Amino acid sequence: NKIKTSIESILEGGEFDRLKKEAEKLQKIIQEGKMSLYYTQLLKQLFLLVEAIIEKTVNNNYEKALEKLIQAMRITIPNFSLSNYASFVYSSMEIRILMNIAIIIEKIESPEKSIKKFLFCLESLEQDNIEERAKIYYNLSYSFHLISDYDKELYYADLGIKTCVKNKS
Repeated sequence: NKIKTSIESILEGGEFDRLKKEAEKLQKIIQEGKMSLYYTQLLKQLFLLVEAIIEKTVNNNYEKALEKLIQAMRITIPNFSLSNYASFVYSSMEIRILMNIAIIIEKIESPEKSIKKFLFCLESLEQDNIEERAKIYYNLSYSFHLISDYDKELYYADLGIKTCVKNKS
């Protein structure tokens, strides 16, 4: 939890040099092998998510980032693919990974395809997961902006603002 919280803070601040160091810490913990299978899988997913973010943000390699995100999903959902994503039930970590997949799809394919995935993430997300909900609203708003659907852009931006104000985040 400390590492996950630290990673979230680093991502919010855009400090990607520190992100690489956190990825190294994660890898070391995984290699020690002192945790249950569940926590090992969760850490592997987090590690691949971090690597994907580095690939996307630092190296501008969207294809490699997408490969890492799909690999992360397949740790817990071996049959996962971009074409069958709606067939599964997801944990909060998996929704976070799927949200990042949608961000990359927006860049390499189209905003319309990413919107479908963002809306799916929103429907799949637990009601009390405010931070992820706000991030999805933000990304939906931006995606609708890209396709010049300004009513929906404003709608999701407004939902995001209201959610953050209501929850003081």
